[in-house]
Amino acid sequence: AKIDEAVESFSVIKAMQAMKFADVIIFVMDAREGITDQDMRLLGLILETGNPLVFAFNKWDHMSVEDREAFKEMIDRKLPFAKFARRYFISAMHG
Repeated sequence: AKIDEAVESFSVIKAMQAMKFADVIIFVMDAREGITDQDMRLLGLILETGNPLVFAFNKWDHMSVEDREAFKEMIDRKLPFAKFARRYFISAMHG
């Protein structure tokens, strides 16, 4: 657990450093996992930068039609403050 925490802390620090130099932030999330608490913390930091934001929800091809619709509803419910951001539902495996 301590190794996982150290890796996650390092990842957040590196992400914060990269955000300072970014022109646009593409926030990639695993659609099967939903939006985690860590995602929400990172989104808060992203919004503080004032940088343009794009969402990329990956592994879309691994979800049923019902799960996809439920996911879209959950995004609307959990991210009303980020309605301005474009949303892309992607599959890295299938392009």
